[in-house]
This record gives sequence, structure tokens and C-alpha cells, in this order.
Amino acid sequence: MTSGLKDYGGAANFRSDSSDLIPSLDGSGEMILVKRQEAKPSVSEEAPPTEGASFSFGRIALICGAVAIAAALAVVCAVLVKRRKAKDNVD
Repeated sequence: MTSGLKDYGGAANFRSDSSDLIPSLDGSGEMILVKRQEAKPSVSEEAPPTEGASFSFGRIALICGAVAIAAALAVVCAVLVKRRKAKDNVD
């Protein structure tokens, strides 16, 4: 379904219109659709795994980091522009 996806994205970037098919990656890192496995009955009453939650927290951390970097770059650019204007007025 994709060409050149490897190292630029993952199956999490895609959604399927069919509840029977889910996005996955093949051996070469390209996105494919695979048939959803039927849920097996739980043997114990343990809490469900939180694997999906860590992905969500990781995505939030990535977004917050990107926002912080963008804000820092904006401050640096503002300082450089201010210095340039001050220099232009002096010369």
C-alpha cells in the first residue's frame, strides 16, 4: 500500500475503513493491511496491558518537545532581529 515509507512513518499513521483490517508493516517497512485476529477469551482477571498508553504518552512528549524547540527558535530569531536592527541604526 505504500512505497518509501521506511524511516518516515509507521502503521500508526494510517487507519483502515474496515474493522476487519488493520494497518501493519511488512518486512521491508512498508504499510500493509492485515486481517484482525479474533479476541481470545481472557484466562485471568488481570488488568489489561498498557502498551497502547505508552505510545500515546510518547506522542504527547514528542509534540511538547517540538513546541518547546519552536518556542526557543522563535526567541533566538527575535533576539537576532533586534540585534540586527540595533546594528543597522548604529552604522
